[in-house]
Amino acid sequence: MLSAPSFISRSWSFSLRWFPALAVLALVLVSGCDGVVGTNDADDSSFTTEIANETLSADAPSTKEIDQGQYGNIENGLQLLIRNETEYADIWVQLHGHRESTPDRPPINFEEESLVVIVMEPQRTGGYAVNIDEALLNEDGDQAQIRYTEVSPGENCSVTMAMTSPYVLATIDAPVDNASFEASADVHSCTPAE
Repeated sequence: MLSAPSFISRSWSFSLRWFPALAVLALVLVSGCDGVVGTNDADDSSFTTEIANETLSADAPSTKEIDQGQYGNIENGLQLLIRNETEYADIWVQLHGHRESTPDRPPINFEEESLVVIVMEPQRTGGYAVNIDEALLNEDGDQAQIRYTEVSPGENCSVTMAMTSPYVLATIDAPVDNASFEASADVHSCTPAE
């Protein structure tokens, strides 16, 4: 029986021992992150690509929902980053101004936090919602990418027959200067009534 010379056997042993480390290094070099590019197909003039050239931080800031509802008093959908008390008061009145009494605004410390407001386009029925999934910051911590989901009712869902304008307000525990928004869609499935 023929066998390989011992120096070939040792050479392969050396190569196989280092293969996992070299494979991981190659993967890191090949898949380096240059930024995040949004997948929002809609022509949205408020979408900014400035963050696309930034590397996002691995530590995502926490978000805290402070208000969510179905009947925001805003006729067009919007995505906003609010950085001061005056803008916060204005959007609060716009959202709740149609009510008999406007609820009190939850306090926000704009020196340490930012406010994100997302309002969906008006819908012909109930069953719609908008949820903030996460906020990501660039390395400098001054730009955020907000990922959110627009939920719509499925074919078999019972819904109210009223115009709705779902919205959500959430704080980010970082005082960012700019934000881009990335939407995804989810259809809520309901079992058919029997």
